[in-house]
Amino acid sequence: MIKVADMIQQMRSVDARGKPRAFDLVVCTADRARNTGGELRDMRKIVLLTKKRQTERYLLVQALGTKEVIRLHLDLILYFNNQEVV
Repeated sequence: MIKVADMIQQMRSVDARGKPRAFDLVVCTADRARNTGGELRDMRKIVLLTKKRQTERYLLVQALGTKEVIRLHLDLILYFNNQEVV
């Protein structure tokens, strides 16, 4: 199990070349406006785009090799690198 603060710290880590490190996530979908969600999404090789701490608890991530930016809420992240988030 991993705490949210430790997860964020690991997400912000960089490799020797200064590039962000990729990680894996399992998240639950949710959309209050459309009253949909509850699906689990397995995301592989994701990098963090958010540099500063956000007050709304949202993160911007991007899958390696794509240009699509994904907005995630911290409370919907279930697993980080195969470790349960608590």
